[in-house]
Amino acid sequence: RVLLRSETFRNAEGGPLPYDDKYLLESVSLRPGQPFMPPVVRDDDRRLERALGDAGYPKGTAEPDAKRTANDIDLTWVLKPGPRIRVGPLFVQGNFVTNDQTILEQIPLQTGSLLTTTAAERGQRNLGFMQLFNNASPISFPGREEERPVVPMVVDVEERYDQYNLIHLGAGLSTDQKDPSSSLFFGYYGRIGYENRNLLGRAWGLASSLAVGQSLRKGTATFLDSRFFGTLFRLDASLNYLQQATVRLGDIRSGGGSIGFSRELYPGVDAGVHYNLRNTTHTEPLVRGGGPDESETNVQLSTTVGSVSTNVTWLRLDNRLVPTAG
Repeated sequence: RVLLRSETFRNAEGGPLPYDDKYLLESVSLRPGQPFMPPVVRDDDRRLERALGDAGYPKGTAEPDAKRTANDIDLTWVLKPGPRIRVGPLFVQGNFVTNDQTILEQIPLQTGSLLTTTAAERGQRNLGFMQLFNNASPISFPGREEERPVVPMVVDVEERYDQYNLIHLGAGLSTDQKDPSSSLFFGYYGRIGYENRNLLGRAWGLASSLAVGQSLRKGTATFLDSRFFGTLFRLDASLNYLQQATVRLGDIRSGGGSIGFSRELYPGVDAGVHYNLRNTTHTEPLVRGGGPDESETNVQLSTTVGSVSTNVTWLRLDNRLVPTAG
């Protein structure tokens, strides 16, 4: 059995490494004292190249130099960082509705930034989570293959058509709309709704609905900003109203709303906090004694309730855009 006796790192170009030996050793899976396994060495090769990419060397390479003595291996990683590459001018094209700034807010790179692997991948991922574009990899860096010190960043998006204004109209029959004084078991109603997934080109989501019938009137409106002021926090707010004629409680009216902030703590783990407020008014029968108000038989009672709620969501989907399991 062949064991790994030692593991070191050196720069093939003779200069200092972007990380110290301790960090590089923690970045690989194979450690001294473990069996020497070539498949693990190949995986560590990719891990070290990614570490170089996160330090601003996207063309960096890592090559293992293994020297065997009896059943022991002394492994030296020869790192070739290559030139550091920075981001130059930014270009956004293909967008007709979405603002340039809204797109650039999703990409953690700007002019003068080091071109790192993680930042480029997060930009692609954030643009995909917006679900406004068809192409999966809209970000490119022309000139990176030629190892130019400064390369432009081109964001070429292909917008979908489902973020434009959408209006719903409908009418129907429902048992919820039954008039308390009617002998029929159903009532009629009409509904109108409006949706926009890219309001004002800011990737804001707005959905509203209003239904009016014989005994029930209700309306809802929700708003979502997935990048509140360009941060990683999501803002969501909602309003709702309900008016219903009932036999027992008479005319019930209820209105409320909520506002909250959420964000992704780790991949697949979201947390948020919300404030909720609701006011409900209903009718109660009243028995009066003699006096000027003795003819009143009902009274309106109003109740206001506020609450604060927190939530943690664990998403175990294999793909958040097109999941097949989770």
